[in-house]
Amino acid sequence: AAKMGTWSCNLQTEVLFWSDRAQEIFGFLPGTFPGTREAFLARLHPEDQEYVTQAIAHTFETGAPYNIEYRICRLDGEVRWIEVWGMIPPELSASDLQLIGVIADITDRKRAEAAVQQSEQDLRTIFNNVYDAIFIHDLDGTILDVNDRALELHAASREELLAATVADLSAPNAPLENLPAMFGQVRAGETLQFEWQDRRFSDNSTFDVEVSLRLVTLG
Repeated sequence: AAKMGTWSCNLQTEVLFWSDRAQEIFGFLPGTFPGTREAFLARLHPEDQEYVTQAIAHTFETGAPYNIEYRICRLDGEVRWIEVWGMIPPELSASDLQLIGVIADITDRKRAEAAVQQSEQDLRTIFNNVYDAIFIHDLDGTILDVNDRALELHAASREELLAATVADLSAPNAPLENLPAMFGQVRAGETLQFEWQDRRFSDNSTFDVEVSLRLVTLG
């Protein structure tokens, strides 16, 4: 579970209160956070400062709650990710307006997300650099994804192929009536290898291909 703390800011004095856990998230020992706006801003990652200050200003101006994610630089220099929720309680008087909220350290989640994204990028690189054309389509023939080699082979844009079906890729004399039975065999677990004729989108010229058709489960 994420480390969580609470915080508040007096809108008249701009004095900040952080719970012990909130102080620890920023690298302070409990009771050592000065409680000033400057001390808070000093802990924001330079690339996120404008984003954070604009979000807080928007809440000050409109009274709307906010929920943002951003990076901080702890006292020890470590960069961490946090998620912050804030709101102005409507029941408070004008002289006692407070911005209150919760803070959570989400660094582990962000690192996991970055690892997944990198893994997906690596797989996409491999996907796009194999020599064979690869088509991912569902069992009614709707194209879901293609690699770069498929674009070259069919002289088509990615948008064109993703709007197409297996039948659209096929040459006019291809035995399209066989596709339902072939998809049924694949659904049953068979891997099919066969010769086929496809067409190029640029000029409708046809060419022979060897197809390997198998069922994969994604996600």
